[in-house]
Amino acid sequence: MRRNPRLKLRKIGKMYMIVDSQSGAANLTNVYQLNETAATLWQRVGEEHFTTEQAAQILVEEYDVELAEAQRDVEQLLERWREFGLIISE
Repeated sequence: MRRNPRLKLRKIGKMYMIVDSQSGAANLTNVYQLNETAATLWQRVGEEHFTTEQAAQILVEEYDVELAEAQRDVEQLLERWREFGLIISE
């Protein structure tokens, strides 16, 4: 899977938001708010393809969390991201 390339992460104050920037200007019709952990994951997976395991490993590296817990959290997060079209399964 990979991030939807039309979407960009923006930080506004202490909030992280994902907006659609397909036309060069931000489309604020659908704005998705992320917490700091989700925003870190979004940034670290980058534009390339990634697996659930790679995403979980990012959380293990960034935060003091066990791999099993990171995998559960990542699976839940990625499922929501899929539902909203934030990531593309290929």
